[in-house]
Amino acid sequence: MKLDEFCKTLERRLAATHEYQETLQFAALALQQAFKVKSDEVAFLLLDTATDSIGFVWPKKLSSAGNIPLSSRGSLAALTIRENNSQLHNNFSSKYHAAIFEQIRLDESKAKDNAKEPSAQRPIQKIMSVPLTREQAITGAVQVCRKGSDGKDAGADFTQLELDALTAIAGVIGQHLDPKS
Repeated sequence: MKLDEFCKTLERRLAATHEYQETLQFAALALQQAFKVKSDEVAFLLLDTATDSIGFVWPKKLSSAGNIPLSSRGSLAALTIRENNSQLHNNFSSKYHAAIFEQIRLDESKAKDNAKEPSAQRPIQKIMSVPLTREQAITGAVQVCRKGSDGKDAGADFTQLELDALTAIAGVIGQHLDPKS
Protein backbone atom coordinates (compact mmCIF):
# COMPACT_ATOMS: atom_id res chain seq x y z
CA MET A 1 0.00 0.00 0.00
CA LYS A 2 1.34 3.43 -0.89
CA LEU A 3 1.79 6.10 1.78
CA ASP A 4 -1.00 8.40 0.56
CA GLU A 5 -3.40 5.45 0.38
CA PHE A 6 -2.31 4.30 3.86
CA CYS A 7 -2.92 7.81 5.27
CA LYS A 8 -6.38 8.07 3.65
CA THR A 9 -7.39 4.66 5.01
CA LEU A 10 -6.03 5.56 8.44
CA GLU A 11 -7.92 8.88 8.37
CA ARG A 12 -11.21 7.09 7.63
CA ARG A 13 -10.63 4.48 10.34
CA LEU A 14 -9.64 7.01 13.00
CA ALA A 15 -12.61 9.23 12.11
CA ALA A 16 -14.86 6.23 12.74
CA THR A 17 -13.52 5.61 16.26
CA HIS A 18 -15.66 6.98 19.06
CA GLU A 19 -13.54 6.58 22.17
CA TYR A 20 -10.12 8.04 22.95
CA GLN A 21 -8.55 4.71 24.02
CA GLU A 22 -9.89 3.06 20.88
CA THR A 23 -8.25 5.79 18.79
CA LEU A 24 -4.92 5.31 20.59
CA GLN A 25 -5.07 1.55 20.22
CA PHE A 26 -5.91 1.67 16.52
CA ALA A 27 -3.25 4.31 15.78
CA ALA A 28 -0.61 2.24 17.62
CA LEU A 29 -1.62 -0.88 15.72
CA ALA A 30 -1.39 0.98 12.40
CA LEU A 31 2.15 2.10 13.25
CA GLN A 32 3.13 -1.41 14.32
CA GLN A 33 2.02 -2.74 10.97
CA ALA A 34 3.50 0.11 8.92
CA PHE A 35 6.96 -0.15 10.49
CA LYS A 36 6.94 -3.85 11.43
CA VAL A 37 7.56 -3.22 15.12
CA LYS A 38 6.18 -4.80 18.29
CA SER A 39 3.40 -3.39 20.46
CA ASP A 40 5.87 -2.06 23.06
CA GLU A 41 7.80 -0.20 20.35
CA VAL A 42 5.19 2.52 19.70
CA ALA A 43 4.57 5.46 22.04
CA PHE A 44 2.40 8.56 22.07
CA LEU A 45 3.21 11.46 24.39
CA LEU A 46 0.98 14.50 24.76
CA LEU A 47 1.87 18.02 25.81
CA ASP A 48 0.34 19.49 28.97
CA THR A 49 0.64 23.24 28.48
CA ALA A 50 -0.54 23.96 32.04
CA THR A 51 2.52 22.20 33.51
CA ASP A 52 4.85 22.64 30.52
CA SER A 53 5.43 18.89 30.49
CA ILE A 54 4.68 15.81 28.41
CA GLY A 55 3.25 12.49 29.45
CA PHE A 56 2.78 9.10 27.89
CA VAL A 57 -0.74 8.22 26.79
CA TRP A 58 0.42 5.04 24.99
CA PRO A 59 1.46 2.44 25.96
CA LYS A 60 -1.29 2.77 28.51
CA LYS A 61 0.87 1.28 31.25
CA LEU A 62 3.23 4.28 30.98
CA SER A 63 0.41 6.83 31.34
CA SER A 64 0.69 6.68 35.14
CA ALA A 65 4.50 6.81 35.15
CA GLY A 66 4.67 10.59 35.54
CA ASN A 67 5.36 13.55 33.30
CA ILE A 68 8.57 14.75 31.69
CA PRO A 69 9.38 18.47 31.87
CA LEU A 70 9.45 19.96 28.39
CA SER A 71 12.81 21.49 29.31
CA SER A 72 14.35 18.04 29.95
CA ARG A 73 17.68 17.60 28.18
CA GLY A 74 17.47 13.81 28.51
CA SER A 75 14.18 13.38 26.66
CA LEU A 76 14.08 12.87 22.90
CA ALA A 77 10.31 13.48 22.93
CA ALA A 78 10.77 16.82 24.70
CA LEU A 79 13.46 17.79 22.16
CA THR A 80 11.17 16.76 19.30
CA ILE A 81 8.40 18.99 20.65
CA ARG A 82 10.62 21.93 21.63
CA GLU A 83 12.31 22.05 18.24
CA ASN A 84 9.24 20.92 16.25
CA ASN A 85 11.61 18.66 14.38
CA SER A 86 11.59 14.97 13.51
CA GLN A 87 14.46 12.90 14.89
CA LEU A 88 16.02 9.61 13.78
CA HIS A 89 18.68 7.77 15.80
CA ASN A 90 19.94 4.32 14.81
CA ASN A 91 22.45 4.25 17.66
CA PHE A 92 20.10 5.51 20.38
CA SER A 93 21.40 3.34 23.21
CA SER A 94 24.73 5.18 23.06
CA LYS A 95 23.07 8.61 23.24
CA TYR A 96 22.43 10.31 26.57
CA HIS A 97 18.73 9.90 27.36
CA ALA A 98 16.46 9.34 30.33
CA ALA A 99 16.15 5.56 30.26
CA ILE A 100 13.85 5.38 33.29
CA PHE A 101 10.77 4.60 31.19
CA GLU A 102 12.62 1.73 29.52
CA GLN A 103 12.83 0.06 32.95
CA ILE A 104 9.05 -0.25 33.26
CA ARG A 105 8.02 -3.77 32.29
CA LEU A 106 5.39 -3.64 29.55
CA ASP A 107 5.22 -7.38 28.86
CA GLU A 108 4.42 -8.89 32.29
CA SER A 109 1.88 -11.35 30.92
CA LYS A 110 4.48 -12.92 28.60
CA ALA A 111 6.99 -13.31 31.44
CA LYS A 112 4.38 -15.00 33.64
CA ASP A 113 3.11 -17.29 30.86
CA ASN A 114 6.52 -18.66 29.95
CA ALA A 115 8.80 -19.00 32.96
CA LYS A 116 11.52 -20.64 30.82
CA GLU A 117 12.10 -17.48 28.79
CA PRO A 118 14.27 -14.80 30.37
CA SER A 119 12.28 -11.65 30.98
CA ALA A 120 15.07 -9.09 30.68
CA GLN A 121 14.03 -5.68 29.40
CA ARG A 122 15.13 -4.87 25.89
CA PRO A 123 16.63 -1.38 25.66
CA ILE A 124 15.75 0.96 22.79
CA GLN A 125 18.44 0.72 20.13
CA LYS A 126 16.85 2.63 17.22
CA ILE A 127 14.16 5.30 17.33
CA MET A 128 12.20 7.80 15.27
CA SER A 129 10.48 10.67 17.06
CA VAL A 130 8.05 13.00 15.28
CA PRO A 131 5.90 15.93 16.49
CA LEU A 132 2.14 15.47 16.67
CA THR A 133 0.05 18.45 15.60
CA ARG A 134 -3.61 19.32 15.74
CA GLU A 135 -4.92 22.39 13.95
CA GLN A 136 -1.32 23.51 13.31
CA ALA A 137 -0.37 23.46 17.02
CA ILE A 138 2.13 21.00 18.47
CA THR A 139 0.28 18.64 20.80
CA GLY A 140 2.87 15.96 21.49
CA ALA A 141 5.15 13.38 19.90
CA VAL A 142 4.91 9.91 18.45
CA GLN A 143 7.84 7.55 18.74
CA VAL A 144 8.52 4.30 16.93
CA CYS A 145 11.51 2.30 18.09
CA ARG A 146 13.26 -1.01 17.74
CA LYS A 147 14.42 -2.71 20.92
CA GLY A 148 17.02 -5.40 21.42
CA SER A 149 20.06 -6.42 23.40
CA ASP A 150 22.16 -4.57 20.81
CA GLY A 151 21.75 -2.82 17.46
CA LYS A 152 21.94 -6.04 15.45
CA ASP A 153 19.38 -7.79 17.68
CA ALA A 154 17.00 -4.82 17.26
CA GLY A 155 16.82 -5.28 13.50
CA ALA A 156 17.20 -3.00 10.52
CA ASP A 157 18.10 0.66 10.82
CA PHE A 158 15.33 3.18 10.25
CA THR A 159 15.69 5.17 7.03
CA GLN A 160 14.99 8.77 6.07
CA LEU A 161 12.13 7.44 3.92
CA GLU A 162 10.61 5.82 7.01
CA LEU A 163 11.02 9.02 9.01
CA ASP A 164 9.25 10.93 6.22
CA ALA A 165 6.47 8.32 6.24
CA LEU A 166 6.10 8.57 10.04
CA THR A 167 5.89 12.35 9.71
CA ALA A 168 3.03 12.02 7.20
CA ILE A 169 1.23 9.39 9.30
CA ALA A 170 1.68 11.50 12.46
CA GLY A 171 -0.06 14.35 10.63
CA VAL A 172 -3.14 12.15 10.33
CA ILE A 173 -2.98 10.69 13.83
CA GLY A 174 -2.45 14.06 15.49
CA GLN A 175 -5.79 15.32 14.20
CA HIS A 176 -7.55 12.57 16.15
CA LEU A 177 -5.66 12.50 19.46
CA ASP A 178 -7.70 14.76 21.67
CA PRO A 179 -8.07 13.38 25.22
CA LYS A 180 -10.96 15.80 25.83
CA SER A 181 -13.14 14.21 23.15
